[in-house]
Amino acid sequence: MNSHNSEFLQKVDRIFTNRIFQCVIAIIIFGIIFIAIFRMGAAYGFRKASFGQSWHNNYIQNFGPRPGPRGGKMVIIRNEFPNTHGTMGRVLAVDLPNITVEDRDNTEKVITISNTTSIKNMRDDGKPEDIKVDSVIVVIGEPSEDGTIAAKLIRILPRPEALQ
Repeated sequence: MNSHNSEFLQKVDRIFTNRIFQCVIAIIIFGIIFIAIFRMGAAYGFRKASFGQSWHNNYIQNFGPRPGPRGGKMVIIRNEFPNTHGTMGRVLAVDLPNITVEDRDNTEKVITISNTTSIKNMRDDGKPEDIKVDSVIVVIGEPSEDGTIAAKLIRILPRPEALQ
């Protein structure tokens, strides 16, 4: 029985030390890694595109009607999708739990605050009431189905003129 096990182990050892077998296994592993990376990129792109579509579809609901040239509908054409996981900019309106922020690319984004949102006033802990119109904030969050950003972290920054 010992010699049978020994022969079996030698055969298994020869299979695993065979160069062709090792190359096939390496190709399979690299293929799995490549497919996983591709799927993650596709999922990220799909989520970003979905947020952009939701943001566009809910623009009037989130920001109210905006007349375009000559009283017609305003058409927004962008070369890229909006940032889905946060923003940085000046607060335009505060109607808790929603905050409207003018992003760096001059788009308005609605931020939703929840009980789990962490608010920091510089380094100190803050509260939603600390956020005022014309405050400068940085928001990190998750895209919502309604085109808003559900805030996970909001940091209130000093106004640029306060730094001078």
